[in-house]
Amino acid sequence: MSVLSLEIPNKNTSIDDETRFFNHLKVRKRRELYLTAACAAAGICVLGVDSTGLLTIFKNALGGFSPETLTHPTGPVNAHSGILNGILGSFYTGVIGSVIGTTIGFASAFWRTFHGNRWGNYFDVSSSSLLSLPTIIYGVLISYYLVIPMGGTSAAVGGIALGAVAAPIVYQYTMNAVRLVPRHYWEAAYCMGLSNWQTARHVAWPILRNALIAGALLAAGRILGEAAPLTLTAGFSQFVEPYILSDTLTLQTIISTYGKNGLQVAGKLAWEAAGTMSAVTLGMLVAARYLTSQPNQRPKRASAFLHTGTAALARIRPRRRRSNLTPGL
Repeated sequence: MSVLSLEIPNKNTSIDDETRFFNHLKVRKRRELYLTAACAAAGICVLGVDSTGLLTIFKNALGGFSPETLTHPTGPVNAHSGILNGILGSFYTGVIGSVIGTTIGFASAFWRTFHGNRWGNYFDVSSSSLLSLPTIIYGVLISYYLVIPMGGTSAAVGGIALGAVAAPIVYQYTMNAVRLVPRHYWEAAYCMGLSNWQTARHVAWPILRNALIAGALLAAGRILGEAAPLTLTAGFSQFVEPYILSDTLTLQTIISTYGKNGLQVAGKLAWEAAGTMSAVTLGMLVAARYLTSQPNQRPKRASAFLHTGTAALARIRPRRRRSNLTPGL
């Protein structure tokens, strides 16, 4: 006959486990407190640096600022003048670059979504490589392929260079936004027989509209501060040029050219250009933040059963099959 030995729990063992558990909990709370303090300190440092930089720019830009600064063109370096032609040049190149970059980025992202099963990885790797490419390289390539054959620089060529910079940025934002669309929305649209364009227009666009517009604004704010491509493609002109096929002066060129000059008048003009550019970029960032904080909309123009998921599809699809196989039913 076998004798079963029962192990009697030791009260000291349970007390030691409880003590060990509370000690471990205290260590975890202490580490969490240290990590929170480190993250808060880093955030305060970043916020302090950004705030100090913006305050410095606006302080120097608004010191002695007059409305004539925005209505008079840029004159010689040693004379007080305005930045009107720089504002117009940045507007021309920024609009052209935003349109080109947004169009190419959106089209590439949706083509990658619908047809990029085979070449999708190449698209992703190429966009990541273009994002890390120095922007002066875009200026060199656009200058070689467009400026030299056309015989000179212009605002249109500068906009094309900025569009090449903005395209991979918009592509990355669009791909990140497309992944947020629920998968059953795509499947329901395909089961309805919608084409790729109809799916993008009536299903994806209502959901991604705010995110895509925010991505386009962030890309526009990004290219607004690019001076390297414009020095080789947009040219330099001290006159107000209403044509996009002529040389133009941009705010970026004013900052890079007049900022390194030792004269006080030229430095003041560079600060005013920097303040104008910072105000516009800050407005774009605030608008993008507001759009991303808004709730997504659900598709409205597609069929109603897009919102009901697979249950509605299960009710509709067999009826269509019977009507196709047996005419008259």
